[in-house]
Amino acid sequence: MLRRGLTLTCALIGIALSGLTFGAVQIGAALPGGVLVFSADANGNSDLFMIDSERGSTLNLTDSVGANEIMPLVSPDGTTILYAYLSSAAYGQRLCTLEPFRRPVSLCAGPDGRFHLVQNWDADSRHYFSLTLPENILYKIDAHTGEVADALPVAPRSTADGWSNDRRYNARLESADGVNRLMLVDTVTGEQRVLLERLYMSTAPRFSPDDSRIAVAAIIGDDPDLEIYTLDVTGEHLFQVTRNDGALDESPAWSPDGAQIAFISDQDTLNPQVYIVNADGSGRRRITDDSERFHRFPGWLR
Repeated sequence: MLRRGLTLTCALIGIALSGLTFGAVQIGAALPGGVLVFSADANGNSDLFMIDSERGSTLNLTDSVGANEIMPLVSPDGTTILYAYLSSAAYGQRLCTLEPFRRPVSLCAGPDGRFHLVQNWDADSRHYFSLTLPENILYKIDAHTGEVADALPVAPRSTADGWSNDRRYNARLESADGVNRLMLVDTVTGEQRVLLERLYMSTAPRFSPDDSRIAVAAIIGDDPDLEIYTLDVTGEHLFQVTRNDGALDESPAWSPDGAQIAFISDQDTLNPQVYIVNADGSGRRRITDDSERFHRFPGWLR
């Protein structure tokens, strides 16, 4: 049963961006390519930041006192950021959306006293999915109005699930008999397929923009390090994108054209930074240069 009482309340969270410039672009103008969003610890809290990967310009999107903004997830059309808002003043976690170049004010969902976990965006880029605890209900919410549009018939088994952009396929980590398996579930036919076995996976798998490949951060085989891998949705053509001895590479995010992958790594500093690498493993480069902050969850804007 859908709970129509779950509504959005408008909240002024973070800073007003109107009139500011980012790189060579004024906020409210057309968005340049190569822009990433991520969360990073700042002033005792975790805030959202935006960075131009070509120019290096960085903009603080949120600056809430006594609250953490974490786990940003960009809509398929690359315009809207969905993120979790956790305040020290109230129990529970809410979900908020922010359009940095259209609507630079956060709109937050869900009543206090519940935990709303980021799941994924719908293919239409207008709706997102929220797993609400303790009810354990997966809601489909209109990011513009706050109305509950639908509920997914079968809720994901964990928050480490990854969904294809068309919402047909669900990739998730399952454990049975002491063996971890990366599973692919076809929600239309019900077919389940084992993609990988005997792995440790740190963050949710991510489908490429055309849904043909999946990126994972995992420990696989004899390599003891957490690396970025890609594989076909058939489970074939496993490819190791990063090779960094002693480093943790995680949180992969595909660029809109599928040619690059952004990720987090602690290769050069104690606090992880944002990097970009070509999907074929070449052209790795560091994007952020702030060793005092712990960076997490990169995503691409358009």
